[in-house]
Amino acid sequence: MTRARKEKVDLNQTCYYHCFSRCVRQSYLCGVDSETGKNYSYRKAWIVRRMQQVADAFAIGICAYAVMSNHYHIVIEVKPELAASWDDMTVISQWSKLYPADAKRAHILKSNGALALYKQRVAQIRSHLTDLSWFMKSINEWIAKESNEDDQKKGRFWEGRFGSQALLDDVAILSAMTYVDLNPIRAGVCKTLEASDYTSIQARIQCYAAKQPQPDSLIPLFANQKQGIRFSLDDYLMLVETSGRCLVEGKGHIPERLPVLLDRLVLQTEGWVTLIQELEDSFAYAVGSYEALSNFSLTKRNLKGWQLAKRLYMQRQAA
Repeated sequence: MTRARKEKVDLNQTCYYHCFSRCVRQSYLCGVDSETGKNYSYRKAWIVRRMQQVADAFAIGICAYAVMSNHYHIVIEVKPELAASWDDMTVISQWSKLYPADAKRAHILKSNGALALYKQRVAQIRSHLTDLSWFMKSINEWIAKESNEDDQKKGRFWEGRFGSQALLDDVAILSAMTYVDLNPIRAGVCKTLEASDYTSIQARIQCYAAKQPQPDSLIPLFANQKQGIRFSLDDYLMLVETSGRCLVEGKGHIPERLPVLLDRLVLQTEGWVTLIQELEDSFAYAVGSYEALSNFSLTKRNLKGWQLAKRLYMQRQAA
């Protein structure tokens, strides 16, 4: 039984979410059509560009993403404090990047002296700019429209509504990012991270190899920052590489120790591998420790993944 989005999103408890959307009937609408042989892979670049455009307009940052042949994943950080700091003109300006006609109507209300209606509309837009549903809608509707025009067809491009998981602690954030960045490796699409096209890990590696700053389109990784993603880029790249070797048959063995980052943050090796293998299947609307999941259950019903979290996080405590 599905739950209302308001039961899945609580910015008072976490601003980090893993979201994913799948094409209708699991068709390869962003890959190679097995029946016609036509290659639609160029649409993956559309999705990446649209993600970046929407994140730039919203008070939302991208932590990780991966675009596959029939679905995509994105890990995001919602920034309500940023949206609250914007003045009215900035709010309208941000919205106009995606919806210029709607932003123009807000200006018309102000110029006509309808200040109460203008303020009401600005408050509405400010709320939209930190709303997960509006964020995903702004990506998916545009992609569906462009793809239908490309195909000269009508109808649905995506399955029903998008999926989302609240990431309730540093372990959950790190595991979701790793899970997403390893999607092409796990699917057998490529064998190395640098060959993982249309992923955030490839974008980070390309900048790293060129000795350039971290990508502007992604939330940067710094070990010493007080908030946000508190992992160093070196640690994260090593963690994803080593985790990929753990997951892929014939690509190596599970080492006795994963990077020091796991000692500081997460679990024993076996527990970490289990978590990133089962993140989407074994957890439903939230990922985190047993206690965090208990606190996040807005309807006080059991959340899928409680027992796995209890077992894996207990391993960390016992280690």
